[in-house]
Amino acid sequence: MRTPEEIKKFMKKFSKEDFFGVIRQDCISCLPYEAAAEYLRDEVTADDWDALYLKNDGEVISEIIKYLPFAYNKAENERGLSSIRSLQHFLAWFYCLGNDEMVSTIHHMMNSDYAPYGMPVLKRIEKWLRDNGHLEGELKNE
Repeated sequence: MRTPEEIKKFMKKFSKEDFFGVIRQDCISCLPYEAAAEYLRDEVTADDWDALYLKNDGEVISEIIKYLPFAYNKAENERGLSSIRSLQHFLAWFYCLGNDEMVSTIHHMMNSDYAPYGMPVLKRIEKWLRDNGHLEGELKNE
């Protein structure tokens, strides 16, 4: 996982592209309480946050795997704005993992190989998951 300082810089870097706040939300979800507190509602305690935030690479990868079928569904049903938001989730999660290659690939493909509805990007993400031993068999929509 990247450091909280790196994650906060990334949030700022993409703030203009993050119209829906997806990148910001997912980056915050990868911060420990001390770093996330400034973005959280006052009533959220350290114990509350500890049960919610993604603490390590395994938890982030698990989130990617759980979300991928939903993203495929949005692309297959030609849901343009939802498809963009889906790709922004993956961009943030791969950044938090420290995977610059996938961040660069996703960002480039979002701007050059998006049609139809981000499907080539999703296939590339699935390939990465399979090639790195994180995904076997069929994707399950949870």
